[in-house]
Amino acid sequence: MAKRDYYEVLGVSKTASADEIKKAFRRAAVEHHPDRGGNEEKFKELNEAYEVLKDESKRKRYDQFGHAGVVAVRLVMAVILTLVLVAVPRV
Repeated sequence: MAKRDYYEVLGVSKTASADEIKKAFRRAAVEHHPDRGGNEEKFKELNEAYEVLKDESKRKRYDQFGHAGVVAVRLVMAVILTLVLVAVPRV
């Protein structure tokens, strides 16, 4: 299944301010929170969208490259972490 546009998930425009994104997330999170009888998958989707759009650098990458820009950074960070863990001498 293809991922939905993060702006669409939060119900904001691409020109939304950080404050508008935060308010939209909080409203939707309360509505869809699993502890309040909401849909867990929808709640996870909301969190994923907010994690990207709240961070200015992640948002710029998302705006430029879409979901691929966000995934690529995660892969690079995983590789770097793996290399660091391998390089650290064990005591």
